[in-house]
Amino acid sequence: MPLSEPKARSPLHRRAITIDAFLREDNLTDIEATLVDTKPVDFRLGVERPHVAPGEAIHRISVRLTVDGSGTIRATEVAMDATPYHCCKEVERRFQLNGINLGAGFMRAVRERIGAADNCWHASQLLPQMATVLVQANYLAMRERIKRLPLDERPPPAMLNTCVGWQDHRPHVQQEFPDFYREQGRPDRSDDRCTGPEDEMPT
Repeated sequence: MPLSEPKARSPLHRRAITIDAFLREDNLTDIEATLVDTKPVDFRLGVERPHVAPGEAIHRISVRLTVDGSGTIRATEVAMDATPYHCCKEVERRFQLNGINLGAGFMRAVRERIGAADNCWHASQLLPQMATVLVQANYLAMRERIKRLPLDERPPPAMLNTCVGWQDHRPHVQQEFPDFYREQGRPDRSDDRCTGPEDEMPT
């Protein structure tokens, strides 16, 4: 169901975020994210950018994470192609996340690696969503891999009981992962609350 018809209004700002996943020929995975901020009007951003035209990028920031099969980052690349200040480009050499795993505790490890003062807020805000895209990129292979295992060796899907859609009493869990299905109301079910990317692998 789409959103309701809005009241009369005029645009103020657009933030566009795109995230893509690619399987490389060496079997590593590239996750690439780009954030672009624009406004529909002329405005003065500051002494280093005294004039920004309508539709001109205020921020154009791209992050590429190269990840192995365990979810560990093997290479990091950041491109600060449009920024409010020239010093923002210093983040390109500081933003190194190699060795960090995109699983549980990912963002905590990022904060420990890169302090807030040396970081780029916009680049770091792409990271949780990049982790979710890795899960989506690996989902079909993960599902088939689990189904090939003997019943007593199958782990629960990583998404189980992490959000409303993956509560263990849902019909699609019963259909695709019957070993982990529980009727609603049965005891010993996991907490159904969404956990988010701070401490768990998001989807």
